Amino acid sequence: MTILDVPLALYVGFQQHFRELRREVRLLALAHQSDYPLAKSLSDLFTSLDRQLREGVGVEQIDDALSQGMESTDLVVHMPRATASTLMRFVELLDLADEFCREERLLSLARTPEQRRFQVWFLGEFVRQANGEPARSWLLQTNGHANLTT
Repeated sequence: MTILDVPLALYVGFQQHFRELRREVRLLALAHQSDYPLAKSLSDLFTSLDRQLREGVGVEQIDDALSQGMESTDLVVHMPRATASTLMRFVELLDLADEFCREERLLSLARTPEQRRFQVWFLGEFVRQANGEPARSWLLQTNGHANLTT
């Protein structure tokens, strides 16, 4: 599958935010497993999803585009359909994490509306294309020509 016109700044921001969130959940799981039993499950899920995304996208595509000074790029992604279908659950978990951040139950900051819109589009593209739908450019999202699924 191909993810069209991925804005690199938003993609890099997504990766940074996710790493911070994953690290915080992992620390909760290690230090307070009895107080937060769900933290271990979330930590394991975040780690698994991160690995699947990194393997599917291939960081060299992002690194190459960044080294060329590009602002956006198309990504060729390799991911099993079964993995793609779990990514919308990931969006739900990120929304839940945002709620915890806003309630100051986590130290990480909640995503901005633009970050959330990007992540819903980016992760949603895996699901859409795994279901046989054609690729939809990020530019359609920013120009208001496409509707978000969540």
